[in-house]
Amino acid sequence: MSKESTSTNGGVHVTTEMLMHASKTTLAKGESTEHYLHRITHLTLNNKKLTSMTNLHRCTNVKVVLYMYDNKIASIDATLSSLRHLTHVHLQRNRISKIEHFDALVHLEKLYLDGNQISRLEGLANCTSLQELHLSNQVAAPSSGDEFTFDEDSIMTLRHSLRILHAANCNIRNPAPIQALGRLELLDLSRNHIRGVDAVYGLVGNLRRLKDLNLTNNHVNATPKYRDNTIIFSHASLAVLDTKPIDANQRATMQSHMAFKHKKRLATASSIKTKIDAFQVHGSNTWVGGSPNQDQ
Repeated sequence: MSKESTSTNGGVHVTTEMLMHASKTTLAKGESTEHYLHRITHLTLNNKKLTSMTNLHRCTNVKVVLYMYDNKIASIDATLSSLRHLTHVHLQRNRISKIEHFDALVHLEKLYLDGNQISRLEGLANCTSLQELHLSNQVAAPSSGDEFTFDEDSIMTLRHSLRILHAANCNIRNPAPIQALGRLELLDLSRNHIRGVDAVYGLVGNLRRLKDLNLTNNHVNATPKYRDNTIIFSHASLAVLDTKPIDANQRATMQSHMAFKHKKRLATASSIKTKIDAFQVHGSNTWVGGSPNQDQ
């Protein structure tokens, strides 16, 4: 490791040397360093023991992928906003605690933040092209202790584009905000702390395009008839629940049976109401059943 990469406090930063070796693009004969850095389109800086993201602004033409996974980065630097053309960002397995400085990345399609210390989905209100978000396995910061939460502005933006959300093992207790992500096709919420069946019914009822839902290893799995009822409330698009395929014919039969029972309950309730109304109109001389009240 070059001396230039290590700061006085022991942190490891992105250096010119690292940037020169972070792309498969070849330096042309006589080409200046700055010109070269401006024309590279991919940056591979994974597993470099980096603690910061400084100097990325020198590579403003990076148009596709930034690989900075498996480092020791504690925060997302504002320099990321200079890489406006990025479509894929890999920052998984670092020490990041907050999603920030993505405002300028309007072309971003895939974001990998697995294995960090994030406790809130936020900072993505301008990411109108984001299709995949990977957030699984967040290790909450010792000072946090809070459940995973969702920023409304980010959710309102992502509802127009997000198709895949991996958020397993994130200490999610209330998944209700996810109901707004109407374009989701795959949702992984396994190994969280979801308890209420109503929250699950809300997900499968509102996410009309959902094909694959994973809720394994949540408290809600122990609810009686959890799987059957979840399937009943789901749309025809849902093909896999908790890694197991859903039989379309079985779902149709269960939904038909549920509809019949509901219709029967409504008919019974209507009949009882009619008899009560009749009793109230005719007074105590008439049984609810309709027979005259005779003296004993």
